[in-house]
Amino acid sequence: MTNSNPSSYMTCREFLDMAIEFETDSVCFYDSLQKQAESKAVAQLLTMLKKEKIQHMDMLQKCSLTTPEAMMQFALNLLNQMPAAPEGTLGLADLIELAIEREQIAKEAYLAAARSVTGEFRALIEAFATFKDENLEKLRSMRGI
Repeated sequence: MTNSNPSSYMTCREFLDMAIEFETDSVCFYDSLQKQAESKAVAQLLTMLKKEKIQHMDMLQKCSLTTPEAMMQFALNLLNQMPAAPEGTLGLADLIELAIEREQIAKEAYLAAARSVTGEFRALIEAFATFKDENLEKLRSMRGI
């Protein structure tokens, strides 16, 4: 049974705006952690993650949709599912796990959204899911450093 609640629908433009907001939030998230990083390895990881988020944000902002008002169902709100920045400083291992959790949630949200659309917008969303998957692989490879 599908949900016919209007709040479970959004336009492609609204989804894109939500994705931009997520990437912007992620830049702020990693920037705030970077300011309190105590080790060079943590600071470098945060710098890498922040730069990637800025690139993703720029790509999304430059995106041109041919049908921005096309509707999609069951798009997830990325920001409501993301873990908040913790109080105090994090060690590298904890930071990596937190970043993995954020990337995994984003990947799942992009894949869920891609299942509800077609065409160029689906390809765009799937590309961002692929970016998230690549970030996950980078982060997982850093476990145990």
